[in-house]
Amino acid sequence: MRKISSIISFLKEGVSTDLKYLRTRIALFIFNLLPDFYILMPFRNVFLRLGGAKIPLFGCYIRTPFACGNLGNLEISAGVFINKNAYIEANGKVLIGKSCQIGPYLKIENTNHLPAENMRVEIFPVTIEDGVWLASGVTLLPRALVRSKCTIAAGAVVVGEIAGPGIFGGVPAKRIEKRKQ
Repeated sequence: MRKISSIISFLKEGVSTDLKYLRTRIALFIFNLLPDFYILMPFRNVFLRLGGAKIPLFGCYIRTPFACGNLGNLEISAGVFINKNAYIEANGKVLIGKSCQIGPYLKIENTNHLPAENMRVEIFPVTIEDGVWLASGVTLLPRALVRSKCTIAAGAVVVGEIAGPGIFGGVPAKRIEKRKQ
């Protein structure tokens, strides 16, 4: 009897978790099925909106495949381009400002997993301000804040605040070159 009770408890927890993300998963499934043509951008963005993302219908082009943990925490402004194979965890707020250009294989993580004894997680926001360029393979970790007009070099890992304007790169990302406003 105890085994049946634990199985039922496990199933309830599993169903509850799946239902929490079901809207996001269905929206992303359809979004990724549609052909990656620029002319279809508004139709594809409708599915991201239905999944909970705050995204303009026009002027925001996201290439497929695109993955996101929770579209309800994702806010993307106008003029943003996100290249293929981007992964945005979005357990907490993720804000992407106007006119950002993002290369392929972006990874945004905003959850810290604490030691196994606790089985707890800490969730922090990630913010990318206006006019930022992120090259291929950039990783933004929890609490990342990329200020306006920054360029982040390929493969860089952003931890904390990056204050621009300038070019930043490395692990962790540090200023490579300063630019004029």
